[in-house]
Amino acid sequence: MVGNNQRKLQVLKYIDCIGEVTAHKVAAELGIKLPNSQKRLVRYWNQGLLRRRIIDKKTRERTYTISQKGLDRIEWLKGLKW
Repeated sequence: MVGNNQRKLQVLKYIDCIGEVTAHKVAAELGIKLPNSQKRLVRYWNQGLLRRRIIDKKTRERTYTISQKGLDRIEWLKGLKW
């Protein structure tokens, strides 16, 4: 089982590496369920760690990219002792 900060680091590093992702991509790549992926991405967006934009108004599908605050958080999380 992965802790919250470990999963946050995993998700943020993945988005930083790929660039622009959807909740479907994150769920498939990291092996988590889609609702978990969606909730995490919204939570990180609310915290200012991600930017998002709607790519399909009909389905309301969104893409996420890392923000400067997200990059700073990656560095901070790397410094934690697990």
